[in-house]
Amino acid sequence: MKDHPVIRIRVPDWATFAETVLRGIVRYQREHWRPWRLVCEGELFGIQPDAAPDSSDCDGAILFRPSAEEASDFRRHGVPLIALSTEGRRPGVPRVVADSVETGRRAARYFLRLGLRNCAFISDLTLSYARCWQRGFTAELAKAGADCQVQHMSEDLLFPVEDRKQVGALLDNMLPGLSLPCGVFAKDRLAANVLLAAERLDLRIPDDLSVLGAGYSEILALTCHPPLTTIDYPGERTGYEAAATLDRLMRKAGEVPRHVIVPGCELCERESTGAVEAFTGRIKQATRVIRERAPREPLTAAEMEDLCAGGSASSFRREFREQTGTTVKEMINRLRLERLELLLLETRLTIKEITFEMQFSSTEELARFFRRAHQCSPSDFRQRVA
Repeated sequence: MKDHPVIRIRVPDWATFAETVLRGIVRYQREHWRPWRLVCEGELFGIQPDAAPDSSDCDGAILFRPSAEEASDFRRHGVPLIALSTEGRRPGVPRVVADSVETGRRAARYFLRLGLRNCAFISDLTLSYARCWQRGFTAELAKAGADCQVQHMSEDLLFPVEDRKQVGALLDNMLPGLSLPCGVFAKDRLAANVLLAAERLDLRIPDDLSVLGAGYSEILALTCHPPLTTIDYPGERTGYEAAATLDRLMRKAGEVPRHVIVPGCELCERESTGAVEAFTGRIKQATRVIRERAPREPLTAAEMEDLCAGGSASSFRREFREQTGTTVKEMINRLRLERLELLLLETRLTIKEITFEMQFSSTEELARFFRRAHQCSPSDFRQRVA
């Protein structure tokens, strides 16, 4: 192998996850002492695609949506290629992509936690990742007995400026037909248009519509009015896994999976959903306390009853289950497990540091808690998906 193998990288200029993907690739290089020379094409990097090296001028490549011609060219020259998209599958080309089904499940669980029983999913259903979002979203809602409307809208309409009025008109006709209050889940660009349409229609955010975007752009989320809650793309971990997969191919180090699914989808709560809970009275107060404190401290059901019951504990427990569909203990455990999984997958904190961060009494207590959900230790879980 060359002293400095040339690795061709392509992420589109519109992909705001480009920086995080590259950060993951570079982190893998540093941790494994790989002296790669990265050549990134696109205006963002000052290199036009036609000026970038072709397959005969590089030793490996990580490309977003490689064409069939590109895949054939790389295969002909025996150069390893990794794809970064669920769209346009190419025979023999491994793909490294986010867990889109879990993204949908995460969105549904979030709305259910807010007490929303009416939800809508708006996306371009011709796209593979959108269908995976839909599958996870609708399945999780159906399991809880909640309703979901699914609406198709072509993603091509979101990019040309001249089509924005058409997007607005479609949303103006669509949103009044939703059962309020409603949780709306869409890609971040489309979710931003939902917020604009809601303002035109005098729909209150988040009281009437609680809007959640699956997105890659913090700038877009923060400049929405109100700022948009998002489930963020695990860009750094995707870049890291893409680099690891390419490295195995280049070194011919064992069997390489044809499809690497990257876990981890962090939800960043902002004002487009942050103030809404469709619960009432003491149950609204209890769920707010649980959401704020459970991910970081070991709350107990007894503490919540002392704090919020205000009378009969048994009637509080019955009312809590009727409104939320779960028990206080189950809600606390679910929130703590979600944060624990995120810290294991998305950080390099040690188990001891996570124990301190989440205020478990010991690493043994953390391990017992985790094993009840996953039938494996936290370390095994982290290693298995690394």
